[in-house]
Amino acid sequence: MIALGLLLVIIGGAVAAVIMARSAQESSRTEVPEPESSATFLSTQPTLFAVPDEPNVGADIAAPVDVPPLHRSVPLFAEALGYIGGVLVLVALGVIVQEYWSELGVAGRLAISAGAAGGLFGLGAILTVERDVAIRRLRAFLWLGSAAATGLLAGVVVVDLIDSHSTRTIAMAVAGAFALQCGLLWRNRFRPLQQAGFVIGSAVFLATLIDQFTHNGPIGVALWMFGAALVVGGLRRAIVDPTIAEVAGAAIAYAGCAYIISGWMGFGEMLAVTTAWALVAPAFVRGIRAERTEQILFGIIGGIALVITMPGVIGYFAFEAGIATGLVVWAGGAVVLFLGARNMVRVPLLAEVMGAALLIIGAAVCGAQNAGFAPLFGLVTAIGLVALGTRAGLAIMSLFGSAALLVNVPWAIHHFYPGRGRTPLLILVSGLVILGVAVMLARSGTRIRDEVGPKHDHMRHAA
Repeated sequence: MIALGLLLVIIGGAVAAVIMARSAQESSRTEVPEPESSATFLSTQPTLFAVPDEPNVGADIAAPVDVPPLHRSVPLFAEALGYIGGVLVLVALGVIVQEYWSELGVAGRLAISAGAAGGLFGLGAILTVERDVAIRRLRAFLWLGSAAATGLLAGVVVVDLIDSHSTRTIAMAVAGAFALQCGLLWRNRFRPLQQAGFVIGSAVFLATLIDQFTHNGPIGVALWMFGAALVVGGLRRAIVDPTIAEVAGAAIAYAGCAYIISGWMGFGEMLAVTTAWALVAPAFVRGIRAERTEQILFGIIGGIALVITMPGVIGYFAFEAGIATGLVVWAGGAVVLFLGARNMVRVPLLAEVMGAALLIIGAAVCGAQNAGFAPLFGLVTAIGLVALGTRAGLAIMSLFGSAALLVNVPWAIHHFYPGRGRTPLLILVSGLVILGVAVMLARSGTRIRDEVGPKHDHMRHAA
């Protein structure tokens, strides 16, 4: 439930951000001729998968080109009153459900839920001016409320007519009805709220359906596959407004990993960290076609997933296989560092930083199994990073090598020279290392600033 709650929060925030960005962009466009008088709310909808004659490769993701340009003809206060009225209807419905639901009887419960669903849908259907940004938002809001009332109606049918009081069955019916109505209204057109409602409802329906027969592991696998399909569909432009599909798919896939971890610990941990790296890939790998907006979103989502997942995964496997886990982390860092050094990723400097950090962490993790091997391996890694720092374009590696020396030299002395007599030696060697690091940084400081600066970074991107 916590995972589903976080899923709703993440997707809801993403949808709100997308809608606000779309509204700001679309409201600045020029007006177009009004639709014919015979047009209805269905006939004025944008068609599916319209492709522009001359696509703008460098542009960010925008609404499909068949969506008419929008302008504002409805006063702001009228739109606000519409939202307030819709919220009051939903609040009143919630109060009725909480206070008087058991006293209404079956007919009353069916009438209220069906009336709310039909009324909100009808109000949205009346708003046929598709070219007005305010009316489009208001209609989407009303239809989302109608879908929620339809879910309530489905719950009433399950409890009162089918006489099933299982929480799983009720949740499955509510989510299924909500997703079905949102999906029918969306039908792969530019309607962000309905698209998000369909995705969220489908994920909850899928989870509750499988929960009828099995445990968390298979639920997580199903959610992961559903989320992965959304991400791939968004990247391949098989879904209108791919941004919502990608953000929602990433959140659902990661929520699926949480379910898998609770059922199959080892497999779930591996899948979680693999998923996190896969989410980062569109932001870094040059071969994956992604717009600037997608790169930023995947970078943020994947980065958060890595920060959350990596410590737990490393700790879980290092408990029984410290050296093997450390070597795997170290090898992964070497690969990331290599890709950054060869400019094979979109942000080489960030890849180099991540790779160097993973090298140091991997060497340290080996200490969970062998306290003598880890500091020696760390010293070798530190010396290697310092050596890499002497190469053109990799001066920042000397910083990480210096930090690794400051950690591993005292660690090695502490391990190999036990007893009270080691204290002077520890102080002496540590002081010499610090002096050496200071001299090295002083001599290479200008080169580090030049290589890390924006001008050099721009040249590396161009290469």
